[in-house]
Amino acid sequence: MTDPSERLRELGADATFDKRFELVREAGAGGMGQVFEAVDRDSGRRLAVKVLATSGFGETQRFTAEAEILEGLTHPRIVAYVAHGVTGRGEPYLAMEWLEGETLAQRLTGTALAIADVLAIAHQLGEALVYAHAAGIVHRDLKPSNIMLVGGRTDDVRLVDFGVAKTLSRDLTHTGQMIGTPGYMAPEQALGHGRIDGRADLFALGCTLYEALAQTSPFPGEEVMHVLAKLLLHEPVAIDHVRTDTPPRLAHLIAALLAKDPESRLDDAAAVVAETAAMQRALVDGDTAALAERPILVEGAVIASREAPTVAATPAARTRARRWIPVIAAATLALGTAAVVLATRTSTTPRKGVCTAELRTGCQALCTDGDGDACYYYGEALVIGLGVSPDSEKGVALLLRGCELESGKACTKAGSRILELVDQGKQLPGVTVAEAERILTIGCERNTASSCRRLGQEHLAPNGHFAHDDHAAYRHLTSACVANDQPSCWKLYDLQQRGVGTPDERARAGAAIDAACAAGARNSACRNR
Repeated sequence: MTDPSERLRELGADATFDKRFELVREAGAGGMGQVFEAVDRDSGRRLAVKVLATSGFGETQRFTAEAEILEGLTHPRIVAYVAHGVTGRGEPYLAMEWLEGETLAQRLTGTALAIADVLAIAHQLGEALVYAHAAGIVHRDLKPSNIMLVGGRTDDVRLVDFGVAKTLSRDLTHTGQMIGTPGYMAPEQALGHGRIDGRADLFALGCTLYEALAQTSPFPGEEVMHVLAKLLLHEPVAIDHVRTDTPPRLAHLIAALLAKDPESRLDDAAAVVAETAAMQRALVDGDTAALAERPILVEGAVIASREAPTVAATPAARTRARRWIPVIAAATLALGTAAVVLATRTSTTPRKGVCTAELRTGCQALCTDGDGDACYYYGEALVIGLGVSPDSEKGVALLLRGCELESGKACTKAGSRILELVDQGKQLPGVTVAEAERILTIGCERNTASSCRRLGQEHLAPNGHFAHDDHAAYRHLTSACVANDQPSCWKLYDLQQRGVGTPDERARAGAAIDAACAAGARNSACRNR
């Protein structure tokens, strides 16, 4: 790295660059570039100017992508774009608003945050993600060091560093490539899945909130592979056991964000905004009953109950853990993926015939006997390589079999997996967008809210897999909302507010939202009715 003072002189001598920016000092440096405090000669504003330090084609592409993504985002909780271009020496630069303060990571090296501060941060980050996700942007690296507390205040937060963000139309990574920071990335992100969406950011938000409360990661470890093993194989200790003054409702929200399966995870940042707003009001009002509520956040998901504290590992246990880390690392290198899920040894031999999310020794036999959920578990294991050799074709076939046997979650997962394989360019029997739509429709017709929601989302997304169709989206999301799928209700409310749909569609959606509110839903849709 060039000496900072020398770099200042080089850039200051650049007539093209110097005409606009007066560099004051180096403020930081990272893997891709240096950040300088500067003054905009046109406006007199203080700016942060990041200059690319490396010159590889891939780095230039990624740097330019970050600048263009940020240029399209204007939100009070996202660092503001000012300009980007290249210096006279051909070095790309990005100018942003100057943020005086500290990162959340820096704050967490001191005393623990108060519950009110954590809720304030969560609410603002939720607002930033609602906006970014609506614009088709997935940040992919949300973590405490990328969250600025302006002036050191928890009520003035900015999300920064979109260097690895992706859009619906542009992703400079490929399937199997790990992008993000271990300990904050979602399991599907760690596995290098090609189609990463906003749910990955919500998992990272869950990790961040957990750390903000506990001052430790939910997946701690000294080595990267140790962290990934915990991320992929183990559930964290419930936050309200680590931090006993955590309101049950906040612990419930964090658990919903940390679900390993993206289909079981809270998938709409609007729910974070609504829940944190409700908790902030309850905290101010001293409403302990509201803080103790555990509203349904994800249809069909089972939120883990409060766990006992983790017992300090014995030397033998630590030896076993260290033995598995190289196995995961070796498999990673062999398969060329970010990480793989392996079958783990347990202290006791699993009972024959067990088929659950954790133990799948009997799933194949039970599926053969006509158990739809067993087909779901075994098919999913084959698709992602959970304790078995990956076999996408057989895995999808088993998920389809589970759907035929009336397992609603198998229908949702089959349709979702088919779309992932389509995105990966896999040429397999039945792996088509039309087949995905057919199987999701079957799930929706069987009142599986997650299938209805996925159909609605795909019909709404500007670059969704299915044809854009507001009427179909209304129909499917209304069906999901009727089944008490709150994220679908909130999407319907947003459509209503934007005037989308016919009067009849809006009326049916309104009735479904009213029913959800009457059943205990708490969000802006309910407050405004």
